[in-house]
Amino acid sequence: MKKFKNSLLCLQKLIDEKYFNGAVLCVYKDGNKIFDQAIGYDDYENKRAMSNDLIFRAYSMTKPVTVIAAFICIQKGLFELNDPISKFIPEFLNTKVLIDKKSTKVKSLENPITIKHLLTMTSGITYFGNKNETQRQTTGLLRKLNDINNNWSLQDFAKNLAALPLLFEPGTDWNYGLSLDLMGAVIEKASNLKFNNFCKKYIFEPLDLKDTNFYVFDKEREANIYKWENVDGKNLLTKTENFKFLMQTLYEEPPAIMGGSGLFATASDYAKLMNIFLGKYDVLEQKNIDQILSDQIPNLHDKFIWTLNKDYTYGFGVRLRLKNELEPLTEIGEAGWDGYLGSIGIIDTKNNLTAALMVSSSPGNNLTLEKEFFKAFYEDIK
Repeated sequence: MKKFKNSLLCLQKLIDEKYFNGAVLCVYKDGNKIFDQAIGYDDYENKRAMSNDLIFRAYSMTKPVTVIAAFICIQKGLFELNDPISKFIPEFLNTKVLIDKKSTKVKSLENPITIKHLLTMTSGITYFGNKNETQRQTTGLLRKLNDINNNWSLQDFAKNLAALPLLFEPGTDWNYGLSLDLMGAVIEKASNLKFNNFCKKYIFEPLDLKDTNFYVFDKEREANIYKWENVDGKNLLTKTENFKFLMQTLYEEPPAIMGGSGLFATASDYAKLMNIFLGKYDVLEQKNIDQILSDQIPNLHDKFIWTLNKDYTYGFGVRLRLKNELEPLTEIGEAGWDGYLGSIGIIDTKNNLTAALMVSSSPGNNLTLEKEFFKAFYEDIK
């Protein structure tokens, strides 16, 4: 297991095929780091090798961290899963819902958005896009948020989000969106701490995660980002500068700390952090870990489309494997999430291990990468 030969061969193949120029893989087993290796280049043009101390944009791999923060709040009695979020952000008392997904007309909600709806992506809140009125209005909201001249805080974001119509009645459907970013705003109000300070106090500092934050705090160790495109059947990678997708700022703490996409971390820090889901470090009670790593959308499996295959469902902020019948095979109970630039987080309760694979290409070709990497990785750990 410790050499992870198949994993490295898989990553080299993907590098040769120009899906990315380099990667860092870190693995923890039984709470101990057993593998931490870089492969390929961080700066291909200048032939600067990838390094395992580089800081990557985690993007949506932020979401499981926000789930941890939310359950810390639950353990502290700050809120409960079924609490309406309007208890903390009153503007959501007036939130409307589309009459149907093809309409621009709205109606009053039958049921309020709850904490659980945010944690399970069943709130009716979306990301940007042009498929429906909610996505179109969310596109405009994100444009305003990421214009640093507006200087929106996380609470400003939440109040403006409340004015947008939901795509569906909370709890009746599943849609990937800004729910966990909004969860960060709820945590701020419930704890009276800025979201990043809450994470530092209760997660990052207790675990001694010195290379984890919500901005690039060490520019010299910032992982380069390459734009990926396929031109005439050939993959091309072009280095990009000042990549700020879904970000207000890069090199200083942003006014709005986004719990769905704002984390920066090394592979080692992220793999260590995921050990919280294995019961390490006394951060979460086992009953709460069990809830997070359980099927939270039993009646909505057909709506959960952001996944490798139909063996998976959604827990609280994580994919969760219920069956192990379809390729790529992993383990029943395997969980985690990935990020926009292709990075992957793995939580494996059966083998008592976590892993973080960090890469940095836009877009990340996540499905291609996961299908090949998961197969190789699980050949290594058998």
